[in-house]
Amino acid sequence: LSGTADFLAQRLARHFELTDVLAGRSQIRNGDYTGALEAPHPHGRYKVDYASEWLSTRALNWEDVLALGDHEGDVPLLARAGHAMAVNPRPGLARQAGRRGWRVVTDRELPGALLEFLQG
Repeated sequence: LSGTADFLAQRLARHFELTDVLAGRSQIRNGDYTGALEAPHPHGRYKVDYASEWLSTRALNWEDVLALGDHEGDVPLLARAGHAMAVNPRPGLARQAGRRGWRVVTDRELPGALLEFLQG
């Protein structure tokens, strides 16, 4: 789930062998990108909406979700997830993470933090 454009997110997903991509759906008319989106941009509360729909279609629950974010627009998703991690957070998110007790990691620490999470 990313606020980035779908065509970029899909490339990243293929690289990391991910099966599902939730991203900003770019509007295409007559084979050309219009610069508009087909649906609300996955940002802020919309990330929660998109994730909720995805989870419900798979009979999964929020308690099992690990959400990663880097800016304040990710706070609604991080707050809803059972597990939250701020990665290279911008100052506003860093403050929120400190107040809420969310783990803060750098991009260099992220692989180890993810492995640690997966191992329980």
